[in-house]
Amino acid sequence: MVAPASGTLVEFPFMVGMPVDIGLETGAIQPSAFHVEAPITAAEQYRLTEEPDSASVTIADGPAPFDCEDVRVVQSETASPAAEGEDASTATIQCPVPQDVRVFPGLAIELTVAGGSAEGVPVLPATAVIGTADTGIVYVPGSDGRSQEVEIGIGVNDGQTVEITSGLEVGDEVLQYAPGSDDVDCADPEFYDPLFCEEGP
Repeated sequence: MVAPASGTLVEFPFMVGMPVDIGLETGAIQPSAFHVEAPITAAEQYRLTEEPDSASVTIADGPAPFDCEDVRVVQSETASPAAEGEDASTATIQCPVPQDVRVFPGLAIELTVAGGSAEGVPVLPATAVIGTADTGIVYVPGSDGRSQEVEIGIGVNDGQTVEITSGLEVGDEVLQYAPGSDDVDCADPEFYDPLFCEEGP
């Protein structure tokens, strides 16, 4: 009889010499170490400008949040199904639980990793940019009054604000809402952008 992993035998409801069927599950092993994992979508992976080396873990109704090291992004062979309106997860983020933290299998956790950081860099609202990672497109007002397409480089992107690494200079004017954006409502004064609304998508 062979266990698939090392750990402590916590369930074995058989007596010595009792016959068992081939392939029958005969016991349970509690691992000597635990790890946490959380699903991550392809879009979220794009926001990781560098491979994270640590993460913050919060356990529902558990101890105080703690950090775990040796974070790994493990790709899945097949994407996990997603709820309506959500992206399917294509990988998981995993990291080992420190030995001094008491945990149990099946706990609900929240795993937080830093996708990258940047200070003192030019940024634009995400509504102005088509594209979310590496490269993108913005629109600037042209001399003839019509908008012109400009290709840019994208750095850190938190979903609300996008770092611009190339293609624009500080002070350049761009459309707040890129053509085709679902966020602009020209009838709403709060979202009205004359460069966009007067020309149309």
